[in-house]
Amino acid sequence: MALQVPMALVATFVFGLHWPTNPAVWAAFLVSALLGYTALFFFVYCVACLTFYTTEVWGLGVLFFGMSIFLSGGLVPLAMMPGWLKTLVLSIPFSQALAVPLNILTGITPLSDAPRIWLTQAIWVVGLWLASNLIFRVAIRKVTVQGG
Repeated sequence: MALQVPMALVATFVFGLHWPTNPAVWAAFLVSALLGYTALFFFVYCVACLTFYTTEVWGLGVLFFGMSIFLSGGLVPLAMMPGWLKTLVLSIPFSQALAVPLNILTGITPLSDAPRIWLTQAIWVVGLWLASNLIFRVAIRKVTVQGG
């Protein structure tokens, strides 16, 4: 987040970025961002439960970070990806937290599509919440406490 604010200022003052003036666009963006980050939280929670099965989590963290930066549209905008890859990336939760809300804010996705997007994101949230609870209940059986 710390890097996005200066970049937004540079884009605004140097490159003439125009921000949306419609409050409905900002509201749709905020709802979508909240749902997207909630879905991503539950996905991260599922991945974190995998640490019960390993003693070294560094590799898992690096893999997750690399995947999230690319598959969220943070490294390469989804609009620049080939059609098949864009379809694949939009069908997983990484894009729900960054690319999907930003597409609403920038006008790439029309405001009329917001309810459909929110429904998709809500399904991700509920599905990943259920999955994370199940994975945690199974993973907690693996916990071994060392020491006295």
